[in-house]
Amino acid sequence: MIAITQYKGSILDDLLGGAMNSPDKAGLLRKQGNSRLRDWKTRYCAVKDGTFCYYESYEAYCIATPITSIYCGTLKAQISDRTRFKFEVIVPNRTYYFMAQSENEMLNWIESLTRQWQLHSLTSNQAVLLRRS
Repeated sequence: MIAITQYKGSILDDLLGGAMNSPDKAGLLRKQGNSRLRDWKTRYCAVKDGTFCYYESYEAYCIATPITSIYCGTLKAQISDRTRFKFEVIVPNRTYYFMAQSENEMLNWIESLTRQWQLHSLTSNQAVLLRRS
């Protein structure tokens, strides 16, 4: 019975988060709502392989059901309010506002998102150049 339990555990670990399994960065952030109330809700966020996703909760991450997936090749992450640890994730048609628990955490998220942008915008540009030649 112990071997079966251990085996099931490893399968679940492999499936945890679906395509976002073993993200480059993950954790809780507060996200500003897009309603007129502009309320802040805690969201589980993860970034991996050029995709930034946020989820209603860690449990939603575990079953791979993101609220939104954002392609990192088109985003820009920048500080919005350093004193409140807010930062923006800007994409062509929208700006998302997030708040970290500390300045260090905010800077780590911005660095991670920027690194993904650099990797994936370079890949996109290389693909365009290859198509032209």
